[in-house]
Amino acid sequence: MTTEEWTVHALLAGEFFITDERRSTEAQLVEGLRQLTISPQVDDAGKWTGLHELDAVLAFEAEDDSPLASHIVYERGRTLVDSITALATLGIGRPVCVSGGISMKHRLTGEPPRYRLVTGATQAAEIAPPAPLPAELLTVAIDARLRRVIRWWARGVASSDAVDRLVALNNALDLLAGMTEGAAGRVRRCKSCGAEEHIGPGLKERVLHLLTTGLEYPEAVARDIYESRLDLAHARSDLGEDDLRRYREHAFLVAAAVRAGISSILGVTLPAIPERLPLDLPTALLDIHYVEGEKA
Repeated sequence: MTTEEWTVHALLAGEFFITDERRSTEAQLVEGLRQLTISPQVDDAGKWTGLHELDAVLAFEAEDDSPLASHIVYERGRTLVDSITALATLGIGRPVCVSGGISMKHRLTGEPPRYRLVTGATQAAEIAPPAPLPAELLTVAIDARLRRVIRWWARGVASSDAVDRLVALNNALDLLAGMTEGAAGRVRRCKSCGAEEHIGPGLKERVLHLLTTGLEYPEAVARDIYESRLDLAHARSDLGEDDLRRYREHAFLVAAAVRAGISSILGVTLPAIPERLPLDLPTALLDIHYVEGEKA
């Protein structure tokens, strides 16, 4: 088993300042964290730009000598940065976010200094051609409940974080499911006497009904989507690589289902969503080798 060290770099934007402090701790925000530094970014004139530079060193244990997959490296780096921005937001009581993208760098050779760089934009997998805006959307009457659905949907698709995106879209899905009729009821059984009582559908039945009838998703797919909702609602997941990949895929399916439901209620025909980059994270990353100081 070999060890690879990668450096993480990102710029933090937020209304905060830091003092010249040094802290040492055994606690780790993510596995393999060796070093973490946050410092003000200054320009060539020595003036603070208003941003802070985040630099960290992460160690990865590889099973063999083959190169680590780019998405595995990037996921852990992004998890680290997400944890730091969340803690910083908690600390100052105001938002702290990443400005630009997150880059991961690993030194391959000493002389000449050759590196491997993995980077991804904060809005990765959202590149698509322009789409026509249906003007009737701006003139149709929309009740308050559906406006809330639309706002949660818009907030979800605007987020670049897999968890935040699916949580917001699930909120839209829950609200829309509550407005949809036709879901089958369920049976409540008394634990003491075994008596059965037929009651109305719960949230699960309504969500499954909407997913299987709205876009005719297979029952198994609909149940998987609902399980992801439970993972996030009850913190059943450790947010590993496979979890995040599944949440991205399910967010795409939920977004399509809710959009179709909104379109049906409003009676407005919406254009097809333009084809975008694949949701598979490795295809949305830049993974290159370069020599330090060498001009492209």
